[in-house]
Amino acid sequence: MFFIRRLIFVADQGINSKDNLYRIKAAGYEYIVSARIKSFSQVLKQQIFDPVGHEMVEEASEGKASFRYKVITDYRFTYQDAGGKAHELRDNLIIYWSADRAQRDQAEDERQIAKAQRMIASHKKPSNKKGYRRYIATRGDQEVVGLDEGRISEDIQWDGYAGIQSSETGLDAKSVIDACHQLWKIERAFRVLKSTMRTRPVFHRTPRRIKGHFVVCFIAFVLERALEKRLTSNKQAVSAERIKEALNSLEVSRIKLGEQVYYLKSGNHPLASNILNILHIKHLKNVTAQEEFVARTG
Repeated sequence: MFFIRRLIFVADQGINSKDNLYRIKAAGYEYIVSARIKSFSQVLKQQIFDPVGHEMVEEASEGKASFRYKVITDYRFTYQDAGGKAHELRDNLIIYWSADRAQRDQAEDERQIAKAQRMIASHKKPSNKKGYRRYIATRGDQEVVGLDEGRISEDIQWDGYAGIQSSETGLDAKSVIDACHQLWKIERAFRVLKSTMRTRPVFHRTPRRIKGHFVVCFIAFVLERALEKRLTSNKQAVSAERIKEALNSLEVSRIKLGEQVYYLKSGNHPLASNILNILHIKHLKNVTAQEEFVARTG
């Protein structure tokens, strides 16, 4: 048993709905989720852009902040359950601005605006308002007028900003931000499970075999991560896919000469040799007799 006394859900915007957050709290848990700051009320938006209350964490050149945050306490919202009963939840909002994020957002803005300009130049009618099409101003029957400068200005002001909504008010803002920033590790884990470990599709039908399949995949993932960390600590930082490719190159061919069976080692990936060295596993000889091979491999 793990004796876990307290559990906090950390997730991105995909889980951030009033229904989900209420159910998490009702089950006795807490949450830290990415906030949909652009959908906030005008009062909250004014608080976000108000420079008062922002704390500078890192300082860049010329005394400008490269990272700053602001805590808005006692953020309240109401959830109405299926029976029509209203429930009030109180959270903390942590709003932060990052120079790195602002640079990425600005580059994405410029990319979408350039797409919008190409669409305008082509004299085609935009089919919807998603993506770069939201920057195209139209009138009447989708008649293109030009760039929607108001929409562009509205979006640019959000460059670099992000928000976190947390029911765990006992944690300080930096701890909450750090917890949310760890999500990339989980997302990376899912990518490895889906691609390298080939968790899906599942070619089983019974619950017992399906569960066994996922247990085996999870154990393989844990071993891969342990090996990845071991390699990184030995200055061999490589991806899971490269590790798999290297290990798959450790092949032998079974040959028979008269009554004697031998195993002939194939040329393997250089990384495979490094892995064996780091794990202190003895390399096979180029040619190994069957008795020795069985003793080595079990």
